[in-house]
Amino acid sequence: MIQVLLFLLLAVLLLFLLLLPVMVHDGTSFVTREYTVRSDRVRGSHTLVFLTDLHGKIYGGDDAAVLRAIRDAHPELAVAGGDLVTASEADPDRKEWYRGAATLLEPLAGKLPVYLCLGNHERKIADPEEGKEICWEQYCRFLERLGIRIHRNDHTSLEEAEGKTQISCADSGIDLWSFEAGREEFQRCRKHRITREDVAERLGNPDPERFHVVVTHHPAHFDACAAWGADLCLCGHIHGGVMRLPGIGGVISPDFVLFPKYSGGKYEIHFDRSGRRVWSSGRVFSPQKTPPVPAGGRRSVMVLGCGLGFHTIPIRIFNPAELSVIHIEETEKENEGESASGYFPRGCRISAAEGGGWNQFR
Repeated sequence: MIQVLLFLLLAVLLLFLLLLPVMVHDGTSFVTREYTVRSDRVRGSHTLVFLTDLHGKIYGGDDAAVLRAIRDAHPELAVAGGDLVTASEADPDRKEWYRGAATLLEPLAGKLPVYLCLGNHERKIADPEEGKEICWEQYCRFLERLGIRIHRNDHTSLEEAEGKTQISCADSGIDLWSFEAGREEFQRCRKHRITREDVAERLGNPDPERFHVVVTHHPAHFDACAAWGADLCLCGHIHGGVMRLPGIGGVISPDFVLFPKYSGGKYEIHFDRSGRRVWSSGRVFSPQKTPPVPAGGRRSVMVLGCGLGFHTIPIRIFNPAELSVIHIEETEKENEGESASGYFPRGCRISAAEGGGWNQFR
């Protein structure tokens, strides 16, 4: 029995030593992943960067690498999907407890509009029962100084989020929504019971003529948001599943759920013309085999970012941090001479040379 235990201990130690270089690499670097979603309700071509689950992480002391990657994507908007800070680090007596978020947001907000939604950690800080009101006020003042507004169960057009008007910019057809479930939905080992009706109660009814991007922190809410009418959901929270296995995906979520259905990548749900769910993907990262949408039906897509930092289980294995670049494009129509294959929106884009300011990034 002792020999068996020693053998197991040595096997675990050897496995740890073999994986240590991977953990160091994946815990200190990030990758840029690009996703494309097309719709005939979108006009032009638009690029967003999606930042989620930073948890105060700073790359290289000043986030210069992250900012360069954002600059190179040429986005028109940055979407922050929550958990840029960590609730346990919120301390009014600790100078700049949100320094990690500040290091990224201060230079970013000077170049791009930022659409910021809350994750479970920000919501915990904001909860009066947690006794962190001073920290929440500090954080809100910081965001206000940068001109960043927090969006909570509301919506705006892409142009309004960018600070543009219909007079100066053609309508993209895209609306940005933020959906928050109750804090109890983020309790560990709890089954999520969010329904389409819960989403409709908070957001109202979607416009069938518009393309709806819904930012909701937990991917467990994707199904309900899709049934509500979301064309694209941007989610985080799962941190890629801590460790990723080929053909399986993430191993464990911060909620301590083994092999979560959604762990990272692009997922789809298809509905027929009556709104009945007919197909969905899950588990496998960025599924390759996707059946066509039924005639008259619709598709709902989720991009689940693996996050830029980590918390709770502070390791990454075969699972580097991720900066997500989202391309939302107009579906190419028959008999049209011009396709929507480019990443720059028509008649709406301000280039760096024209005053966008990207050439001044570090």
